Amino acid sequence: MPSVSPTPQPKPTPTPTLVLATYGGDDVAWPNLKHPIPAPPTLGAILTTGRVMLDSGRAFPAGLSLPRIGGTATSPLVLTPCNHRVRITGGAFRAVAPAAPGETLVVLDPGHGGHEPGAVAKDGTREATRNLQLSLAVRDALDGHVDRVVLTRTMDRDTSLAFRVALADALRAGLTVSLHLNAVPDGPSDHPGTSTFASLAEKNGRRAAGVLFQAERRYLETLTPELRGKWVANRDAGALYRIGSRGDFYYQLRNSHVPWVISEALYISNPAEAALIARPDVRAGLAHAIAGGIVEYFGAKDPGSGWRRPLPRPSGPAGGEIPCAEPSA
Repeated sequence: MPSVSPTPQPKPTPTPTLVLATYGGDDVAWPNLKHPIPAPPTLGAILTTGRVMLDSGRAFPAGLSLPRIGGTATSPLVLTPCNHRVRITGGAFRAVAPAAPGETLVVLDPGHGGHEPGAVAKDGTREATRNLQLSLAVRDALDGHVDRVVLTRTMDRDTSLAFRVALADALRAGLTVSLHLNAVPDGPSDHPGTSTFASLAEKNGRRAAGVLFQAERRYLETLTPELRGKWVANRDAGALYRIGSRGDFYYQLRNSHVPWVISEALYISNPAEAALIARPDVRAGLAHAIAGGIVEYFGAKDPGSGWRRPLPRPSGPAGGEIPCAEPSA
């Protein structure tokens, strides 16, 4: 007698644990800015499925998603992770179409990587490492709940900000989430110091920041019994905008043409919080919450909450040029 496969059961929608319904902030209006540059063409991306040759004489390995900026289907012009324009002349690759109308395409951006470690925990763990681990967990949590997920990097490699923005723009992502961990808080706190940032020039930015902030805080509040008296935070922690001399302070928010949120869920500089994010179960829980926030955002039902009027912050040190090494086959 032939065996009968059980009826497939739908995966549960990733929804953050509800602790507090909202976090206020409805009265905080955001300034409106015009985008400083026109949107680039919607050309999608190129996924390297094997070793590819470039007109520069270099070869790239499999597994790279490269924003297409011109060329033809058989010889596309792409942007490299170090922000160089090159033409693919041969090898194994395929086109990745931009989001179609009604399609939910998410770009996840693990912050830092390669020569750029980000903040470093007291035990030496690089923020870039935790950002990638969390991003991969969010990708897994989104499986079956959005149409497509693309990562700006899937390994510990150099990835320029211009490349990250170009990839999300070329794919016309419905939402891009840049995952980071914070450092240098204002001081101790009774609650998690979670903050999210979004663009003033993107009409959906305020809601995106509020929905993602709310989802992350809901989950992290469940860990408060473990960290009672050990949280740290900025005084204006919440869903924020930040203005710089050229509009949005952060490069990604200033230059991207799609909804983009920068998430700073925990402080890796705080040993107690660094110990939390080192735990696979906490990373899975936080990833599940972030995925739930993304699903809520696309559902267009949850307005979000937690908006704060940002305190004036210094622009930060200028810093030197960060080395960037292209991937090699």
